[in-house]
Amino acid sequence: MHLTRMGSFIKTMALSTLAATLGHAMVTVNPVITPNGSLFRYNYTIANGTGLDVPVIDINVAKGTGVILNLAAPVGFLTAYDSALGLVSFLENTALFGPTPLSGFTFDSPFSARASSFTATFADGSVMSGATLAPVPEPTALSLFGVGGIFLAIRRFIHKPIKSTKRTQI
Repeated sequence: MHLTRMGSFIKTMALSTLAATLGHAMVTVNPVITPNGSLFRYNYTIANGTGLDVPVIDINVAKGTGVILNLAAPVGFLTAYDSALGLVSFLENTALFGPTPLSGFTFDSPFSARASSFTATFADGSVMSGATLAPVPEPTALSLFGVGGIFLAIRRFIHKPIKSTKRTQI
C-alpha cells in the first residue's frame, strides 16, 4: 500500500514538473527587422501565456558601445542595455507581459538580422531561455523577393533555346 502511494506521488510530481515546463515554454519573443536608414530597426513582439509573472525579458545582442540605439518600449515598461554583456532588457513597470502579444519593444542597430536568444526571468526567480523566433523581413522585402523571382523566371523562359523537333534524314 505504501508503494502505491509513493508511485502515485511520483506520477503527480512528474506531471506537475511537465506542466510547469510546458507552461514556461509559452513565452514567445518574435522579431521583425526593417531597414531604417543606415541602421536596422528591431521590433519585438512578446507574449507570456504561462499565467506566471515575468518581470524581465533579456535578449542577447551584440556587445559594445554604439551597437544599440533608440531603445524603446511600450508605455508601462522600462528598458536597459548592458554593452559589456550584450543584453537588451525589457522590464515590467506598470504594465505586465501577458498572453496577448504586445509589440513596440524596439531598438536600432547597425547589425542586420542574426540568430538570437532570450531569457525570461519569472517573479519566483526561475528562468527560461529560448531562441527568438526567426526574424521576419518586412512586407516590402518579401514583395521585392517575389518580383525578383518572377523576373528571373521570365528571363529564363525568354532566353531558353528552342530545340528543333525536326529530324534530318541522311
